Amino acid sequence: MVYVIIAVIVLLFIIYVIVESSGFRCVYYNLQTDRINRESLKIVMLSDLHNKDYGDENEPLVQAIDSFSPDLVCMSGDMITSGYDFHMDYGKTLRFIEKLAKKYPVFYGFGNHERYYRDHEENYARSFGELQSALNAMGVKLLDNAHTVMDDLGITVYGLNLEMPYYRRFKLRPMAEGQMEEDLGAVDKEHYSILLAHNPEYFPEYAVWGADLVLAGHHHGGIVNLPLIGGVISPGFKLFPKYDAGLFHEGSSTMLLSRGIGSHTIPIRINNKAEIVCITIDKKG
Repeated sequence: MVYVIIAVIVLLFIIYVIVESSGFRCVYYNLQTDRINRESLKIVMLSDLHNKDYGDENEPLVQAIDSFSPDLVCMSGDMITSGYDFHMDYGKTLRFIEKLAKKYPVFYGFGNHERYYRDHEENYARSFGELQSALNAMGVKLLDNAHTVMDDLGITVYGLNLEMPYYRRFKLRPMAEGQMEEDLGAVDKEHYSILLAHNPEYFPEYAVWGADLVLAGHHHGGIVNLPLIGGVISPGFKLFPKYDAGLFHEGSSTMLLSRGIGSHTIPIRINNKAEIVCITIDKKG
């Protein structure tokens, strides 16, 4: 009888992990600022898709995003997977992005997988230039240490493309003084600044630079989320990372850290549902 109970518990846990690791949810945040040019601004943030397809070239994701009706969509990196995926089959991901680009302004920031792909494109059947050309043809803004000003909204969107040593495992590489200014220039103080920065570990540096809102990913919510403790492990094999998922503050800066919408390497999620991040910024005052 004891063995039967144990077997049932194990089976239920396996079913739970399969369900938790296969679906997604929408999470909602409300922020305020006096620096936007309208009463309300709605942003969808996607991170760490890793070429995952929820069916019909991610039509369920499109429908969920449409239900929120964002003013823009921001992708904070790792929408594709490089590493050992030498064939780079990202066709479904591109078609998903194209669906969004036909409806919304789309901004695409670099993650470590896009950076690795660009730096080592000679190892792949398709060049990074093909990906870049496809995104350009859709009207997607691929922000490679670059920014776009949207005067009508009162915002400036930046995309930070960190070098691969900033993603090394086990030990965090300190960011050199002045690195943010070297990569992105001085922050635009006339507009509300949104920084797409894949690696959340450098949030204190992003805050000192002057980002109003940081949109990050990379940590996949810590893979396993324990009540009262949080995420268990980061992609850099750091146990119980300070930045796992959710809302963080540093000085006058805010960071929203996504649990990711896909998975990579360890395709398991426990108490850590994949998510679309839906942000509403209201004009204060």
